[in-house]
Amino acid sequence: MYYTIKPKGNRSIGYTYVCTKIFDNMGIQKIIDSLEKDWFKSEVVQSVTNEMNDDLTKQRVGNEQPLKIIDEHFPYPQISNSIAEINSDYWKFDITGFDMLTDQPQVFRYDVGGKFDWHFDVGGSSPTRKLGFTLQLSESDEYEGGDLEFFGQEFDKRTREKGTLIIFPSFVFHRVTEITKGRRFAVVGWAHGPTFQ
Repeated sequence: MYYTIKPKGNRSIGYTYVCTKIFDNMGIQKIIDSLEKDWFKSEVVQSVTNEMNDDLTKQRVGNEQPLKIIDEHFPYPQISNSIAEINSDYWKFDITGFDMLTDQPQVFRYDVGGKFDWHFDVGGSSPTRKLGFTLQLSESDEYEGGDLEFFGQEFDKRTREKGTLIIFPSFVFHRVTEITKGRRFAVVGWAHGPTFQ
């Protein structure tokens, strides 16, 4: 005879995102100073089909380059330790670390017109992404637009504070609104682990 046991589940899964300030201006400047002159154009094109026609729209417009390891492995230990601590308090996902070979954290630069429409970060070619994160590198008054928004949530001004790390499950729908003035810099990456069951 076989008796089914109903899993208890993780009651903390309801948290959409968590913000925590992890770097002061000196730490952020260290990251900015490590950036290369040359950026890779970063565009994701999405096909939108409607009654009138098939249209290709740019879902993401921006520039990117890999986040470098600076002296003493900076800033990776600071980011990974914060993610581990917050994951332990909020989601308790099985995470193993950053995938430095095929999915290394990136520094994104959004200029006027830059954006990333509604999307989530897991699935397809990235099935092991468990937690996404964004580290805000710009001052809030250096740009207009460029808000990191989470679907179904009120906009949180803390996500614009320089030095703030925003962590969220990779299945959460989110976007970066279009930049209308100035320039926004942010580190974007993912903590990986066994695929969600």
